[in-house]
Amino acid sequence: MVFDILQRDAWRTKVDAVIVADMGYYAPGIPAVYTALRGLAYAEIHVRTAESDLHSGTYGGAAPNAIETTVRILSQLKDAGGKIKIPGLYEAVKAPSKAELAGWKKLPFSEKKFLKEEVTGKALTGLKGKSVFEKTWALPTFEIHGIRGGFTAEGAKTVIPAAAVAKVSLRLVPGQKSATVYKQLEKAVRALAPKWATIEVKPLHSGEPVQVKVDHPAFAALDEAFKAVVGKKCVSVRAGGSIPVVTELAKGGAPVLLHRGRVAGRPDPRPE
Repeated sequence: MVFDILQRDAWRTKVDAVIVADMGYYAPGIPAVYTALRGLAYAEIHVRTAESDLHSGTYGGAAPNAIETTVRILSQLKDAGGKIKIPGLYEAVKAPSKAELAGWKKLPFSEKKFLKEEVTGKALTGLKGKSVFEKTWALPTFEIHGIRGGFTAEGAKTVIPAAAVAKVSLRLVPGQKSATVYKQLEKAVRALAPKWATIEVKPLHSGEPVQVKVDHPAFAALDEAFKAVVGKKCVSVRAGGSIPVVTELAKGGAPVLLHRGRVAGRPDPRPE
C-alpha cells in the first residue's frame, strides 16, 4: 500500500529529509546511523520429474526423485566455503570503502559472544577471510528456507515424489539489481537441472539494496541531536536486512536517515 501511495503521489517525497525510525543503537550507549541496507530476491524453485508420485518398491532405482533432484541442484548453487556459485552474481557488487572497513574494525564486537548468544550454533560459516560485518552487511547471500514435496506426515510411506518446491532467497548488496539476480538465478538453476526435469523459477518478493550518502547537513543535525541527548555522535554502520520502501522514499532526492532512538542490543537490528 505504501508503495502504491508513493508512486501515485510522488510529491510526498519532495521533502527536506526522510526519517526511517526502524533501526536501533549499534549497542547500548552507542547511537548509529545506517549507511546501507541489503536488498532481497525471494523465489520458489519448482522441480517436476514425473506426472505422479510412485511407489519405491516397484519403481525405486529407476524412477527419478524430484526432491533428490532439487537437493542436487541446490547443493551446487553454493559451495562448502560459502561462495555462491551463480555465474555473474558477484560482478556488480560494490565493495565497502577502506574507510568503512576501518570504521567497522573499531566497533566493539565479540565474535564468540555473537556465536553463543545470537547464532546459538557451534560455528560461524561463510566466506573465509571475511569478517562477520562483511558477511552480514556487505556481501550477497543465498539461503534455502524450506523444501516441500513427497511425504512428510507421521509414519512411513514409501513414495518417490514427482514434484518438489524449494523456497530460497538472496540478500543483495549495493550495485546489484533484483531483476538481474532473478535472471542469473534462473539461468543457473536451468543449467544445473537434468534434461528430464521440468524447472520453473517463480519470483515471490523483492527489494532493492540501499546505499546512503551521509554528507548531507541533515546527518550533521542528527549527530548534534544525539550528542546533546546521549553525549555521543552516531557511528556509521550497515544493516543486513531489507526495507524495500526506502528506495521509493528517496526518489524525491531527499536524504534518508536510517536510525532510531532505542537500543537494539545487537550489531544488526535485523529489519525484514
